[in-house]
Amino acid sequence: GIYLSGMSGWLPYHDDVLATHELTIWTPAGFETVTQGRRTRHETGADQLITSWSAPHPSDSLNLIANRFVIDEVVVTSGIASEIAAAADRPESVIAYTFLLEEDERLRDLYLERTGHYLAMYEEMIGPYLYAKFATVENWFPTGYGMPSYTLLGGQVLRLPFIPYTSFGHEICHNWWGNAVFVDVSGGNWCEGLTSYCADYHYKELESAAAAQEYRRNLLKDYAAYIKDPDSDFPLRDFASRHSGATRAVGYGKSMYVFHMAQQLIGREAFIQALQEVYRDFQFQRASWSDFFAAFARVSGETAHDFDAYAAQWIERSGAPVLRLSEVEYKNDEISFRLGQGAPPYVLEVPVVITTAAGRVEHVVQFDKMQQDYSLTASGATELSIDPDFHLFRRLAPVEIEPTISQVLATAAPVFSLPRADSLQVAAARAFATAYHGSEPMNIFTDGELPVDVDPQYAASAILINPDQARLKERSPAELTIAGDLVFIAGKRYSLKEYDLVYTARQPYYSHVTDLVVLSRSPQRLPSLASRIGHYGKYSWLLFPVGQGRALRGNWAPGESPLQASLSP
Repeated sequence: GIYLSGMSGWLPYHDDVLATHELTIWTPAGFETVTQGRRTRHETGADQLITSWSAPHPSDSLNLIANRFVIDEVVVTSGIASEIAAAADRPESVIAYTFLLEEDERLRDLYLERTGHYLAMYEEMIGPYLYAKFATVENWFPTGYGMPSYTLLGGQVLRLPFIPYTSFGHEICHNWWGNAVFVDVSGGNWCEGLTSYCADYHYKELESAAAAQEYRRNLLKDYAAYIKDPDSDFPLRDFASRHSGATRAVGYGKSMYVFHMAQQLIGREAFIQALQEVYRDFQFQRASWSDFFAAFARVSGETAHDFDAYAAQWIERSGAPVLRLSEVEYKNDEISFRLGQGAPPYVLEVPVVITTAAGRVEHVVQFDKMQQDYSLTASGATELSIDPDFHLFRRLAPVEIEPTISQVLATAAPVFSLPRADSLQVAAARAFATAYHGSEPMNIFTDGELPVDVDPQYAASAILINPDQARLKERSPAELTIAGDLVFIAGKRYSLKEYDLVYTARQPYYSHVTDLVVLSRSPQRLPSLASRIGHYGKYSWLLFPVGQGRALRGNWAPGESPLQASLSP
């Protein structure tokens, strides 16, 4: 195949220049091309194909892809009224394409249907789609790129069952944020956070309130896992692109939260109105965080907030608040309590939930000091909870976080423990360690051994590959039982003849460290598990079917939150 990146210099390029494009490409017969814009010519001769593309919208670069694609197309009728489409310089209908490397009717139909669904969703949510097409292009190496009017997805990624309902919509959303409204990177890249808000998080909101809550909690878990050391943290104004777990936790996760908390402040209707205004006013121009905050302030009306102060603490400052609850008393239907945080204090709108015999009673209190006392009235109260639904971006207490795979993935130099077994199994375990690490790791212990007498501050996650019963017993969460080839998780039974098991557990000697246990009865399958684990960081355990099928996954129960208190008169 042919892939000409816009960053490779195949066309003139300058940081401060945007360009429109008209291309005509001659390729051998059967070698189809795709780039941004509308296809205006497609002529086949005896030994060549001539294709022209018109890209009238400004962009900062142009990519060109060519291969022996199987192309299908369908007209997607716009939900936007024709007069609005005309006013927005947008066609009344859009062509949805698939460019696949082989004929696949199921995949074609699925992605064409999903394209129409997402375009209609975002036109209603944000504003008119400005391009003449959207193409799903299969790549021959693993990518997940969102380009103006098309996405370039690796063949394996394209066929993952969840991609059409998650990441695919994220890439389409980039045609509003990133490819239609550009990023002024001088103040930080807001684009990934907003796209995550409008795509990944929005899909969870549509699913259920519980799914949206769990999404928020997972972002906070990721931040705690990858930003353990303050030196790895940075303010959002310095985020440009993702290149590590830490940059993802801040540039995607914290950024998404900045938009979510703004929506909580001004209300959903005003928030969506502000997004629509920014999209309308900054098409094919560069927008900054300050442009969004100005729009939030403009539409918030009577609920106007100081978004200059908001930006100072969430964009200019690194870190996250740590909340403390103390001095809880309940007397004569009055609940008194104290909130604490570090210095300098954040200005926070803190959700407070009181559970009563009649149901939940929700309050929001302003918290802008290092320590502040509050009093609320509730009859028949049984529990007080501070931010139980995780609406605030904050650092979770360790007890609020169950062991997860991301905590191990965040460890730069984990320890590998190879089993005491025959040479074939040991070789497979070593191959797993090499695949996981990317090269031969230094911290390998054989015969099931692990380091001893480690200073707690230097204790690292251990990855135990097919450990013996003694090691398993030391690392068995309450919800897990392993008996020979049988595995019981939360009362359900599985067999290690049918599944490979990967799970997390607290290290027995250092409870602040999470270990990973890998159990596979097949030396042939074991090495390939290493590349699969990284896709499931938010989970505590995984069961990979021996044959084809989706991995089963789940989480251990977290401990009781220190921000909850039982009440008794």
